[in-house]
Amino acid sequence: MCKDNQESKYKISDNILNYLSQNYEHLSLSNQENSNSLSMLESDLNKNQIFLTGEVHNIKINSKLKMNFIKYFKQKLNFKYLLCEYSYSMSYFLNQYLRSGNDKILKEIYEPLSDSLGTNQDIYDHWKFLYKYNLTLNYNDRIQVIGVDIEHQPINAYKFLIEILPEHNIPKIIESKIKNIRTIYKDLQNNNYTSYYNSAKELQTDIRNNTSSYEEFLGSNLYSFKLVVNNILNSVDAYKFEDNEAEWNNYRDQKIFENFCLIESQLPEGNFYGQLGASHIFQSKDNDVMWFAAHLNSPTSKYTNKVISILFNYIDCEMGYREEIYSTTPFNYVFPYLETVNKTLGGKINIYKLNSNDVPFSEMMMYDIYSGNETDESVVNFIQYIVVIKNSEASKPLYVF
Repeated sequence: MCKDNQESKYKISDNILNYLSQNYEHLSLSNQENSNSLSMLESDLNKNQIFLTGEVHNIKINSKLKMNFIKYFKQKLNFKYLLCEYSYSMSYFLNQYLRSGNDKILKEIYEPLSDSLGTNQDIYDHWKFLYKYNLTLNYNDRIQVIGVDIEHQPINAYKFLIEILPEHNIPKIIESKIKNIRTIYKDLQNNNYTSYYNSAKELQTDIRNNTSSYEEFLGSNLYSFKLVVNNILNSVDAYKFEDNEAEWNNYRDQKIFENFCLIESQLPEGNFYGQLGASHIFQSKDNDVMWFAAHLNSPTSKYTNKVISILFNYIDCEMGYREEIYSTTPFNYVFPYLETVNKTLGGKINIYKLNSNDVPFSEMMMYDIYSGNETDESVVNFIQYIVVIKNSEASKPLYVF
């Protein structure tokens, strides 16, 4: 969002200025042992179950904010489930790391992501902070990672399939398909990606045709085995839409929602917190895309009106990006009325509440995350809070090997 152009054409109304000036807090990250300055969230805690923060990737402050929100929601709600923009297989290994603190696990699963646009050193280090934080909690209260994305890294997906295979004898009827999993994994380790899709497709069909044999062999792990196989195929299907942004996002976020519903149905009841890419937390259709949170808040969802979305805005920040090499660029993404009021209020990080009874919603419009243009919908249809961040550095590239 280009702040200079918007600033010149947008004049903030007194209604908006007065409202935002009375519904904000400075947010301090100076004491990482305690979350603070989030007291205005308390009115939304008891009547909601899913709390989402939305970031633009590769900005350094994101991980610190995520840890602050984790501590806050843990203290206030004792939430258990940390939603992540990762696949189920990735979350499986992250949970292994959180239980053991074994750095080898982190390094092995992040190696295939080292060139990923959304991965950086701050994210990698975040898991080390979370491991230490989990150790301060009672064992039964420790935070569990829930990965709801499709399987973007087939090597981690096949590593997971091998990890959960039992050691006892394989039923003869499924033996060739099970043994082929190890062959495909070796191929992937050698950068041979030619056969993994067909292997997953054959596995999916074989599970349908021989369900009882897979149940006998895998037991309770059949559910997660099927989920990962299906999401290997979903990922390939999603990338067919890579040149059509709306279709790509619609397909992917539909699958993220379906994965969440399936995983959530297997878990004891509890609250969820997650930090995802900014658009995924929008609770209304945007750019012809039905985002994850829009699915969560749809009339047919069990979580209708039980989701809180908190969007990050950025002023004079830097963002990391990767083309041939990892580079940084100046970055601004800020709603113009928030930039204006932020100048008046001061502070490096401010959080604004947008869902109070007296919000001038007819004047506070949503802004397109790609073009920066004002839309014809109120911002409160999409999000309930905005955190405005100033002067953050870019994240550093991931070097762990």
